[in-house]
Amino acid sequence: MAKKKRKTSTNRYEHLARAQVQLDFHQDGPITSQEVKKKTIRFLEQAKKKGHKKARIITGKGIHSKGAPLVRPQVKRTLIELESQGIIHAFYPESARHGGDGAFVIDL
Repeated sequence: MAKKKRKTSTNRYEHLARAQVQLDFHQDGPITSQEVKKKTIRFLEQAKKKGHKKARIITGKGIHSKGAPLVRPQVKRTLIELESQGIIHAFYPESARHGGDGAFVIDL
């Protein structure tokens, strides 16, 4: 069986938009809002300390939550707080191709 060729990008700057490290809450079991905040801050501090420029946090969309979603809103509040303190530069939802509203990309 012949191997499939990997599709290569024609955009030579595409690698600059990719996250270098990732935190995945989507596969965690039950977690409290405070634990989400601590884990998010710790992850971003370590990523920045290691010299990374971009990070991804996978939150999921909260569609499997019992009651209101907890992780995504808490991560968003934490990112807003860190951005206002100048700890991160910016954050935005991941592209639809890589998770869309179920993930954030953070510019460190």
